[in-house]
Amino acid sequence: MHHAGPSATLPSSNLPSSIGQPSREDMPAPHGGRSATTPGEMGAALACARQQTPIASVPDSPATRAASIRHVGCHSDGVGLRTFAIDFNARRIKVRFDLEYGAWFAASRQALQYFHADAQGMWHARCPPARQERLSLDAQCDLLTALGYHHAIQAPVVPPDEVRRAIPRVVHQLWIDETVPDGVVERLRHNACQLRQSSPSYALCFHVLCEKENFTAIARRIREEAPDVVVRCVRRSQWFKAFVSGQGWHQFLEAKRWAPRFVQYDVLRYPLLLRHGGILLDITDPLRPGGVTLPERMAQGDVFFSRMVDPFRAGQHADMDVGCMASLPGNPTVGRVIESSFQNWRNLGYHPNISQALAESPGDVTPVYQEHLSAISGPRMVTNAVCEARATLRIILDLYEAAEDGIVLSESWKARFADAMQYYFPFDGVLQAHVSANMRREVTPGQARTRPETRPPV
Repeated sequence: MHHAGPSATLPSSNLPSSIGQPSREDMPAPHGGRSATTPGEMGAALACARQQTPIASVPDSPATRAASIRHVGCHSDGVGLRTFAIDFNARRIKVRFDLEYGAWFAASRQALQYFHADAQGMWHARCPPARQERLSLDAQCDLLTALGYHHAIQAPVVPPDEVRRAIPRVVHQLWIDETVPDGVVERLRHNACQLRQSSPSYALCFHVLCEKENFTAIARRIREEAPDVVVRCVRRSQWFKAFVSGQGWHQFLEAKRWAPRFVQYDVLRYPLLLRHGGILLDITDPLRPGGVTLPERMAQGDVFFSRMVDPFRAGQHADMDVGCMASLPGNPTVGRVIESSFQNWRNLGYHPNISQALAESPGDVTPVYQEHLSAISGPRMVTNAVCEARATLRIILDLYEAAEDGIVLSESWKARFADAMQYYFPFDGVLQAHVSANMRREVTPGQARTRPETRPPV
């Protein structure tokens, strides 16, 4: 059975793959005429299922069901991820919770239950009833409310066209260093070529933060090897001068002292997007070959993303992909993102556990980012900030969380969310690879992270 979480890229329907798809191909065929098994035999079958061996069929009878299946319940696994389970022979088995099937099963005396193992854990597969009343959308909303998904039941709202404005036709990529590696130059050349072929109205702007005396050589090289790229010196820009005079500069200097390089990029990327608007693209992410569909218009206050990213670790829900974002200039929601980053940084208190984790993670800062830094400056922080500002994004996020938790919704939910998904996730497979969003490793190709020279103050 397919995992209930979002796929690596948004499906063509722009909805989580589990919604409206009960994954029939792995379900056992209905059986008939077989005698009932004892609870012990059913428990032995479940033990086989725990060893990744799907059960072909499980004979059912009222006595077996009463002795074996106690209830379907909902509980927290201790880290915030809601889990649905069946108490089965004194074992708690994780299950997928299909709203329509669950309502039918609760009222049925003849239901069959099936189990099999999934690479992501134990899931509950079942033989669908031959005749099943379809739950109305309102009835499904009532069930979701009872299960705690209060945002997903709300109707998504898409801004009308008359309030939308043209997005600045520019793709921004940021670099922080005194030299530019060959791999970065090649990626710039590739991205500029893709834009020229498929979206010629868009310019690619390469923003470099380096000492002014080194910028001339960098700009000359980029103009020679990637002539379609516009090169800008960050230190000479008005937005950076305002950034230096504010609280962001202190945050950047602290990040430069001890944090991974991509945290430094996160600190600078959002003020750049706030000032200029357009599309913000991580330097690690190449545009895919072929036609690249870029958004054209949006309402002030909205932020566009390319997709949802898989959770960093068990117990987490998916976040927005911050590697590719679009906004209008002066967007108050992006301003909220920046303020959230400042606030998180202040509340962090330069926690010694982060410094210790960095020191104990030579060459790979991904676990540290997953554990701490994503919520300070990365995907988790951005997701929280934009969902506080934009109600429809919070509705979409709640829908994804329900899907990740194992809720299976009917096909009618696709139509309900189609317009909102197409609006807030308008990029048509724009990235060839999602390096920054999924891994958040060092951005300099081939560079290994060194231990921090100075521990952040406690």
